[in-house]
Amino acid sequence: MQMLYLQGTQTRETQARYVGVVYFNVLRVARTLIAACQRYKVSFSDPAVAKTAAQLWKMEEGSFSHTERLPQSLARGIYRLWQDPGVQEVFRLSHAYALQESADHFMDNVVSFSEPSWMPTPEDILLCRVVTTEIKEIEFQMDGTNLKMIDVGGQRSERRKYLHCFTEVDFVLYVCALSDYDRVLGEDHSQNAMAEALMLYQEILDSRWFRDKPVILFLNKADIMAVKIKHVPMATAFPEYRGPASFQPATMYIKDRFVDMSPQRLVYPFVTTATDTSNVKKVFECVKDQILRGNMSRFGLV
Repeated sequence: MQMLYLQGTQTRETQARYVGVVYFNVLRVARTLIAACQRYKVSFSDPAVAKTAAQLWKMEEGSFSHTERLPQSLARGIYRLWQDPGVQEVFRLSHAYALQESADHFMDNVVSFSEPSWMPTPEDILLCRVVTTEIKEIEFQMDGTNLKMIDVGGQRSERRKYLHCFTEVDFVLYVCALSDYDRVLGEDHSQNAMAEALMLYQEILDSRWFRDKPVILFLNKADIMAVKIKHVPMATAFPEYRGPASFQPATMYIKDRFVDMSPQRLVYPFVTTATDTSNVKKVFECVKDQILRGNMSRFGLV
């Protein structure tokens, strides 16, 4: 959204603001991998890597702000940690402990992130994961149409905070990661993330605040899903799935699971890749048309 309709990610001010966010993601990924090594009782192959791991474990994830640089020696240590065979072993199990899916990007590029002249690229910014823990309003203009988007947290602890805020919305925009079908929920590793997404969707449909609201359904991370479905069976989340291990039928199955929850509800499903701005732009053009059509219908103009 920022790249398409706001000030973008190429301004120096925006890039500088994301330096600390990138470092936050680097440290969170590294610490999550270290915790996974402890959980699975995997040892590091090099004492130097073990020393770096101990150093990182003591650090706070927000240790570096946009005014500080990640020390190059620490960045090299993080990269060696990433290359360690034991860490690569637990990385392959990342679906079981909710490691963010862009982890390899931050680990592969951590040394360049510590260069004095480095600034975040649009890709770095798009791949950052920042958990929404408050209600955020984003106002923007799309081809002369003024829109306001209210961004809220999807974590269990955040949900009750926002339900009462939507008495006058035109649409509900619900985002679900297609690739979550084999992943666990971040706050509850015993729960499948896709199953949780379906439960939350049903909760929103049933809420008195949203009963008459059309839903724009974004089935996101199509690029990751297209690769994953070839070697990770859909049965992880959907034991009853009998279709082929290919992108189109698997995606259609997930879409139908959402849409079939409320046959009478107006639902506009879109398959998206949020890091592909051209894809998102086309989708939002469709969304804008649907909003305008809905408003015209409301006032008896169509």
